[in-house]
Amino acid sequence: GDSCSTPSPGFCAAASLYNVHTCDTVTWRIESGYHNVVSGPRNAHDGHFQSDDLLSGEETFIVKFDQAGSYPYHCTPHENMNAVIVVHGEPCPNSPPTPPLLASPPSPPPPPPALPTVTLPP
Repeated sequence: GDSCSTPSPGFCAAASLYNVHTCDTVTWRIESGYHNVVSGPRNAHDGHFQSDDLLSGEETFIVKFDQAGSYPYHCTPHENMNAVIVVHGEPCPNSPPTPPLLASPPSPPPPPPALPTVTLPP
């Protein structure tokens, strides 16, 4: 996945557009200050993802992108922190089906043989 690390007040200023592939994860790492990560244009949260209210130093927020598209996001308390993640590719394949439960759990292994006990005279 991709990673965005930045000290406050930047917001990965080197790029405001990030290109990733479907099934990729993106990790936001907060190095200092208080920030959040909210999907959608400023003042228009679109519900795709949202971090805890305020992340602080050394916290991370991770999102996996399953569908292609453009995902704008912003930091609510900081008006200059806005960017877009563009996801390219086919949708992620479905996860493999969960294997059926066993009718009965397997028997536990037999206990190890007891060690011999030696009693020494006083």
